Amino acid sequence: MDVTYYDCTDDKFPKEIVNKGSNYNIDDCIMVRTTNSFPFGKIVNIPVNGNDVILGDSFITGRCITDMLRKKYPDMGFSKDKIEAFFKELDNYKVLCKNYRSTVHFSINGLVGSHAYGDFSNRRFIIFEPLKYHIKDNFLLSLGVNDTYFGNDIELSSDACILMPEDVYREIYDNEDYTNTLRFMKVYVYNGNEQIAVSKVLNNLGYDSFLVNSNGYVNGFNNDTGANEMYRFIASLRKKNKIDYVSHFNSLYNANDIEVTNRKSIDDDIKHFFYILDRAKDEGILDNEVIDKVKVAYEKDKYNEIDYTNLNYRYVDLKKCDSTLLRIVPLLLESIGLEKIKKYTKEYNDNYLNKIKDNKRKNSK
Repeated sequence: MDVTYYDCTDDKFPKEIVNKGSNYNIDDCIMVRTTNSFPFGKIVNIPVNGNDVILGDSFITGRCITDMLRKKYPDMGFSKDKIEAFFKELDNYKVLCKNYRSTVHFSINGLVGSHAYGDFSNRRFIIFEPLKYHIKDNFLLSLGVNDTYFGNDIELSSDACILMPEDVYREIYDNEDYTNTLRFMKVYVYNGNEQIAVSKVLNNLGYDSFLVNSNGYVNGFNNDTGANEMYRFIASLRKKNKIDYVSHFNSLYNANDIEVTNRKSIDDDIKHFFYILDRAKDEGILDNEVIDKVKVAYEKDKYNEIDYTNLNYRYVDLKKCDSTLLRIVPLLLESIGLEKIKKYTKEYNDNYLNKIKDNKRKNSK
């Protein structure tokens, strides 16, 4: 297995960027995808077909957890370090759910940065695939430097490469389920800044490298000739191949996917919430009477179709409370405590990932 290691802890971006700046052709374009889903069998699945998951705030516990954590950071103020520490710790309470997006997305010659419509940082795998192998694909729905997307699974070519953090590589390098695919790909492993690592990989493969955000390339290198030339070339490809460029955020695909994902994620969130309660009962923190009261409150909320995305918590005495789940949640979480909730959430997420992986392996055999 061909593995190249990059230490990206000390480099300053954009040290390695190369810009030809003119005369681009299809051989100069490579698609880049960041994902938590491994391409078993060299197939990049659209999330609805694969094992892609989303890590998001809990509809039920999220607001209360945030309030509890703020007590640990009472003097955050405008301290950048303390604010970053707060949000890093908040990640420990986020919940996995299935991603029901029906399209698979790439950027071109650069890793898309996180923006208002999505967090793309710290994902397990970054996949590189030359555009030339897919420009004639009937399922290529939109072609743009910041968002090229397909309406079907993508079979990777013999030139496909994969990049991953060192800790992920150490986790999978001797696992046959993964190595059966990795031995057919060029593998890059990095430690440090993922944007720098992507730049190094692209340059190593002979491609120009750009920073990408939700609007396109982020210019500001020595000059922006390369970015402008790449824009023009991609536009010519669209015209030549009669391909649209439609913002996914404003597309019908996105509207339908959000509706399905939100509906399904609430179901997963309920399972996560009751997992926390059951584990708290196992460890003697809550008793059966409390769990029964919560279940009654949940049934009331379910039939009243409570909107869990707009929770309005009120702190009440559990013994006097026979109302909705929304009024009980804060007191329950206070009783369990942040450390236990963090522990139970990690257990739930690990179990969730293992089930997804097991199902994926069964379906690929």
